[in-house]
Amino acid sequence: MKKMFIYISLVLLIFSVNLFAQVVAEINGFKITDDILKKYVDEVAGRKYKNYLKSDSGKRKLAEYYINRYVLLKYAKEIYKEEDLRKLKKSHPELDTDTLYLLYLIDEKINKQIKIDDKELEKFMKSNGIGNKNSAYANLLTIKRKKLLDDLLNKLKQEYNIVFYIK
Repeated sequence: MKKMFIYISLVLLIFSVNLFAQVVAEINGFKITDDILKKYVDEVAGRKYKNYLKSDSGKRKLAEYYINRYVLLKYAKEIYKEEDLRKLKKSHPELDTDTLYLLYLIDEKINKQIKIDDKELEKFMKSNGIGNKNSAYANLLTIKRKKLLDDLLNKLKQEYNIVFYIK
């Protein structure tokens, strides 16, 4: 009888822990929990993001990354076929298919859209006090990439119902 009570208590404890896993965010009804974020860090983001799991603000940031990746990956799989990835697969055989889709998307929709002429570069150098052309080019390229990526993400996210439960 005592063993049965302990067994039932243990089952209830395990069930309640899973039942009350903290939901950090939701995208189109899919709940993003602590467990999903932990798996995301272990399998995708990497060890340097483990500390994000220790705070609500870190979990929210991870959920944003998770959602961004989800949205971009879904879009990439809608507009490209696996055959489109052949060249990337040959040059990056160690990467999984999802990562190849994302790389292809970034190259096609971001990198190939960026044009920087000498006039724009000189203006950027003057306005930011940068004397080195290579450094200025790298900085301007990064700024333009981020802007195009943010614009793409904002456009794509409009098609989703996204809710965050923590700040």
